[in-house]
Amino acid sequence: MHTIIRSILFVVLACTLTAQAELVKVKGKGEIVYKSNIFKPGQGSDEERAAITEAKKNALTRYAADFDSARFELYKKIEPDVLANIDQYVTDYTQIDSQVDKSSKRYTVVIEASINTTLIENAINKSSGASAPVAAGSAPAKSGGSYMTFV
Repeated sequence: MHTIIRSILFVVLACTLTAQAELVKVKGKGEIVYKSNIFKPGQGSDEERAAITEAKKNALTRYAADFDSARFELYKKIEPDVLANIDQYVTDYTQIDSQVDKSSKRYTVVIEASINTTLIENAINKSSGASAPVAAGSAPAKSGGSYMTFV
């Protein structure tokens, strides 16, 4: 009886662990030039949000820089869509540092972003037309799909 309960608990635990998305932490830096004469960080201004968005984009670029050349080319095809929906791919962030340079009117922020790598991989695979291998005897790929041949 105890072995059945242990087996069931193991299966439930294994299913919950594999269903979670993988998050990778990457640092990013964003910098903007502010227009007003008085700028105070920490007030949630448009300039501050723009700098954080730039830092998120920088973190994604740093993450993609670790791809091999073929994977990077596939990522570049979906990059505009990823950047347009950046909050979907960067799930959260921690602000590490910020600086205001009053002489050049620059605001710089450094963050540690949590990137949902599973979503990025799914988007790359979807755009590349790669699909799961078709089992022998099953229907062929639909029009516009890709065939996979193993030798």
